[in-house]
Amino acid sequence: MVRPLSWTLFVCAALAAPPAAARHPAPVVVAAPIVEEKAPENPMVTAIMAQSPPPADWYFVLDTSGEMLAVAQAARADLARLIEVIPEGDRVAVMAMHTRPSEALPLSAIDHFNRQTLMDKVATLDLTSAKDADLGGGLSWAVHRLSAKTAADLSFMVMVGPFCHSPSVSSDFDSGGRGCRPIRGIEKIASSYAESRGARKVEATLLTLAPPGGVSDAVGVEAVRTVFPDATVVDGKTVSFAAWAEDFRKQLPLHRVMPLVNGDAGVAGLQLMVAGAPTAENPVAQVIVSAGTQHLGLHVRDLVINGVSYPDADLAPSVVHDIPISLPPAPFQLWPGTETLEIPITATATGELLPADGLREVGIDPARPALTATATAKVVRDVGPSYLRLSTLSVLGVLFVSLASVYAQVRGRTAVLEGAFSYRRVGAARQALEVAGRSVVAICKGPDGELVIGPEDDAVVIFRMVKSNKAGDAEIVVCREGVQVNSKPLGVGVHKAVPGATSVQFDDFRLTWE
Repeated sequence: MVRPLSWTLFVCAALAAPPAAARHPAPVVVAAPIVEEKAPENPMVTAIMAQSPPPADWYFVLDTSGEMLAVAQAARADLARLIEVIPEGDRVAVMAMHTRPSEALPLSAIDHFNRQTLMDKVATLDLTSAKDADLGGGLSWAVHRLSAKTAADLSFMVMVGPFCHSPSVSSDFDSGGRGCRPIRGIEKIASSYAESRGARKVEATLLTLAPPGGVSDAVGVEAVRTVFPDATVVDGKTVSFAAWAEDFRKQLPLHRVMPLVNGDAGVAGLQLMVAGAPTAENPVAQVIVSAGTQHLGLHVRDLVINGVSYPDADLAPSVVHDIPISLPPAPFQLWPGTETLEIPITATATGELLPADGLREVGIDPARPALTATATAKVVRDVGPSYLRLSTLSVLGVLFVSLASVYAQVRGRTAVLEGAFSYRRVGAARQALEVAGRSVVAICKGPDGELVIGPEDDAVVIFRMVKSNKAGDAEIVVCREGVQVNSKPLGVGVHKAVPGATSVQFDDFRLTWE
């Protein structure tokens, strides 16, 4: 009874136990990530790319005619790896060139989100093909894209193929014949492209890659170099496309900035620009000192401007100095006017392009031992008496003449009595006296018991104005006793009177001057 039970338990235990492999799991081997060795980046590349330079265009032109189709298809993966390191913001295009050019990948901007998508797309591009190659048509397509209004100021073009121009159908560039032959109208393509591209810079690379057993055509290479005279020619017999692409990939950041570096190194120098013009009252010019570069800096030493020394500085991109200006004495001139002076400003210095170490790495001497620059500060100033001063003197002169004339007139004439004279005798009606235009009024008693204006010898009182330029100078002369002026008895003699406010009483008469 025991054995069956033990056997049963043994079987159950065996079924429940995990296999040996599970009890002792094999170690898991995790593949180490492949770390690509990268050479230290040139400090010049780091500095320039940190400035976010303008985007560039990348054109890859692949000959896909005949046996070249297989070569071009094999190059797709290498092109995808190039796209992996092209800076964001740049654009890339791929063209298949055979009997007719066709865009396998239209010009596309690279960004953080679509980079991998573009790489995958390029790695599996559907490249069209035909038996023969129209190199003239492909070249025309390329220069048309490079000179378009929407083209970038900096472009990189890579043409890959045997450079054999052998169109088999009607072509505007066919010079006739068989096999590889000259491109018809190549000079016209070159001249029109040179005129249309303006200041745009194109870095062209010609990779002379032939199909297996074939050779590249030197005539075709030279024809393309007629359009791109500075193109780099890579011999495909000694360098495969994969090897070229891998080397170019490692150096791509440097290739990307070298056109910018060469452009700046060719124009770098000392430049002066007058930003704030001096005046006669404040003869100080505000001068901007710059290197004339866009991407490289310039360190200046021993800077002297108009004989005055200034501290060393990095012109990245510029510094500003206030420069005192010496003005010559103003010329004598009777009539007011202005003159424009042009004062020269001269600067000298020694310098070094920045970053110096990065430039030396690529064989460019950063030293700039003798830097000079000139500028002109314009100063506009008044000469002669100013118009304001002349106008003020003129006004004062006219005013003086006018006042003198008035004074002369007042002093030279006798003022007349103004207002109304009238009298009333007790029990009689008021009577008016006509005194218009008179400067002296002598009041006399008439024979009929009325008051009249008569001779001064017979007058009871005399009213008169004195010669003066002051208002209110009037006198009353009392000629007999018993006369009251404004209810105040006055003795015989001359007294002050208020014009238009005087009342005189004598006998039974009341005389008023109102």
